[in-house]
Amino acid sequence: MAFCVLHARLARLRDCLRTTDLFARLGGDEFAVLPPNASTRDAVAIAKRILAAFDLPFHIEEHVVFSSCSIVSADSQFYTEPADLLRDADTAMYRVKNAGRDSFVVFNQELRCQVSDQVEREGALRNAMKLKRDDELLPYFQPIVDVQSGEVVALEALIRWRQQDGTMVPPGEFLPVVEGLRLIGRLDLLYARARCGHSCQRALCALAARARRL
Repeated sequence: MAFCVLHARLARLRDCLRTTDLFARLGGDEFAVLPPNASTRDAVAIAKRILAAFDLPFHIEEHVVFSSCSIVSADSQFYTEPADLLRDADTAMYRVKNAGRDSFVVFNQELRCQVSDQVEREGALRNAMKLKRDDELLPYFQPIVDVQSGEVVALEALIRWRQQDGTMVPPGEFLPVVEGLRLIGRLDLLYARARCGHSCQRALCALAARARRL
């Protein structure tokens, strides 16, 4: 059935294009369209036609199937190598998908700067996690206190990312990047170990304090 859906999607995509447009499958469910001499307005019109077409269901055998669609429109005049254009379009595609499917974005110079900053931040975040940089990814422990006894019964770990200039990046700004890179499991494991280490240290301090009282 998956092949039938793919074939139906291909046919519907072709119906949205002009006779002069070049159409190719890059792999999986990713496709590229090269409309010769097309303006930004032309590219946007093509993208809107495709999105409108994919709002309609596919009738595959006895099943009704809906398929989402995300589109990036990139201007080739800013590139000298096709591979660079495809690389930036692929990076921008993940931004579109993270923002919500069934949409499109025009990849302009402003977005290129944003993507460049995002790639740089992703690289720095990967290095911080891979090298387990204790001076960058910092756990902040917030105690959970029993109101009746006044004792600390648990700790909530809150992560912060310290930059080289000393500024702190709150989790709301970089955790979506971690999730997009599919590294959230690795981050959880990294700070589970940190929490365990902190808990052991807290237990030793409690035992030492008890021994002094004795």
